[in-house]
Amino acid sequence: MYVAATVPYILLTVLLIRGATLEGAKEGLLYYVVPKWERLASPSGNYLLSVVKLKCHQLTYFQNLVWINKDNDAMKTGRIVLAN
Repeated sequence: MYVAATVPYILLTVLLIRGATLEGAKEGLLYYVVPKWERLASPSGNYLLSVVKLKCHQLTYFQNLVWINKDNDAMKTGRIVLAN
């Protein structure tokens, strides 16, 4: 009865354990998690930071609009903001 709800979690757990036990998994996770500060200091990195800053401001602004107007769908508004 609850197979459809639990099987995805079981499979994801098995895949997570399998991926974590592969050779080089630690290096791969560190490459993904640790930022490369020299790349962030480059001109393209500055552009990336400005885009992230802009999106954070947009999300804050639209979150306030949703808070004011309770009839708005917050998830729909968030998807619209992130898509732009």
